[in-house]
Amino acid sequence: MNKHPQQFNYSIPITEENAAQMYQVGVRMVRMLRVWVAIIFLGIQWMVYDSAMSGGASKLNYLLMACVAGLLFSVGWGIYRFHIKAPK
Repeated sequence: MNKHPQQFNYSIPITEENAAQMYQVGVRMVRMLRVWVAIIFLGIQWMVYDSAMSGGASKLNYLLMACVAGLLFSVGWGIYRFHIKAPK
């Protein structure tokens, strides 16, 4: 995505005037998604480890749900930014 932002599927038409702004928003959104997915996978691994060591269910369920909510918020923020920075 960082090397070829023009290949991202944008929900608005990309013109010469808005290309740089849209590419910047797209790259930021993908970076945030990568961070949230990494945190979610780390949480899943920790839950598996914790349940294997304690023999019971992990107590990180709410934290993991908060991370999924953060992931969805990042997607919503990116879509919102696409439409705010788009020319009217």
